This record gives sequence, structure tokens and C-alpha cells, in this order.
Amino acid sequence: MLVDGVSAGAVTSHTFTNVTTAHTIAATFAINTFTITASAGANGTIAPSGIQTVNYGANQTFTITPTLGYHVADVLVDGVSAGAVTSYTFTNVTAAHTIAATFTINTPAAPVLVAPVDAAVSILTSPSLSWNASTGAATYRLQVSTSNTFATTIYNDSTITGTSQPITGLTVGTIYYWRVNAKNAGGTSAYSTVWSFTTIVALPTAPVLVTPVDAAVNVSTSPTLIGMPRRGPSHINCKSRRVTHLARRSLMTRPSQVPRKQ
Repeated sequence: MLVDGVSAGAVTSHTFTNVTTAHTIAATFAINTFTITASAGANGTIAPSGIQTVNYGANQTFTITPTLGYHVADVLVDGVSAGAVTSYTFTNVTAAHTIAATFTINTPAAPVLVAPVDAAVSILTSPSLSWNASTGAATYRLQVSTSNTFATTIYNDSTITGTSQPITGLTVGTIYYWRVNAKNAGGTSAYSTVWSFTTIVALPTAPVLVTPVDAAVNVSTSPTLIGMPRRGPSHINCKSRRVTHLARRSLMTRPSQVPRKQ
């Protein structure tokens, strides 16, 4: 306010007292303004950022953008959550405000299994299981079970940091099911598709011959040959074998028994 051309300040009242001469008084006005303070945590931005001056009754929009591989975790407006929004508009501003955005890493995608291939057979009892890396994964969980529902597991490790894991102590001739998920600070992925493999069937050891005994003599020309299993098959499929008289003579004749010519 100007009184006789001199500023009296931003007053809302002025009184002329004991008036003895002419005077002037002039008032000017300005729109009220308010500040909105915008901030963003790590791994993202908010625009515009910092302190913004907004006229009374005006609107102000803010855009929240996460860094690649991250997403908006939350946006607080005047300390109250507005959700994981990527844009927020203050309308008809009549007071000061604050807006703050936070971000978190994306949850990794479910891994894709690599080897052994699904339904593989004749797999060793100490195989190495492998899968493709999931972007952003910090650790993986590998589960192995004899049940495709994984009601129980024979292997369950959530601390694996690589994309392969050796497994030992499996049983021969058994179907195993396996799956993998990935985890980071943003959360845990779904499990991969369940794959299976069958371990190799154990080969039987050589049978132990029983009869005729080694180097036996005077054996029938139609003997029955008998052997006993060591382990593996529960029986030996041993058929009686007929030896011809000529073959028997050949088998039974030793150098010391060959008649010398006179």
C-alpha cells in the first residue's frame, strides 16, 4: 500500500488522523502462492523435483519414473500413501504440500529349466541340474521330489546364487521331479514348469558259477549249468545246455592226456 506515494507495507488497513491536507492512498494486490516439495528415493525420479511454487487455485502434476528393472513402491502425498502411482496431480491448490516417491527392484521372472531335459531317462544318480538366469535374481530355490506335487522333497535349497546345482545320493531306477524359482529384494517369482527325469537302472554284477565246478571231469555230455546271482536280478535265467560229444571231448582233452604216436 502506498500512502502519499510512500509504501506503508502489505497492510490491510490504514487510518489518516487529524487530516489537514490532501492525501493519496493506493493499494496493489498479488495472488497467493504455495509450495509443493517433491522428492524421490533411489532408483527413480520425480518431475518436477524440489520446491515448486504454485499459484492459489492452480493445479500441479508430478510424473514418477522408475529406473529400468525397478518399479514404484509407493507415493506419499502429505505423508499419506497414494499407492504405487506413476503420476499425481494436485488440483485447486490452496495450501502447501509434499510428495515423495520410493522404488523397489522388479520381482524376477520364473526361471526356465535347461537340463536334464524333461522326461529324460538313464540319468546318473549324481546329476547336475541347470536353468536359465532370471533378470535381477539374487538367489534361486531348487526343489527335487519323487512326487509331482512336492508334498515332500529330497532336496530343497533357497540359497543358490548360480544357475546350476549338483545333486547326489539319488536312487537308481527312480522318477524325480524338479522345479526352480528366483528371488530378490522385490519378491519371489513363481516356480518354473515342473520337469522330470528317471535315473539309470543298475546293471547286475556277473553271476557266480556253481556247477559244474571249475575244471570238473567226467561231466555228462548233457550237463545242466547252474549259476548264482550276486546282486541285481532276483534270479538268473539259465537254461540247460547240451554239449555235443565232440565238443565234450575237445573240452575234456588236455595236452598230457593226448596219446603219443609210437
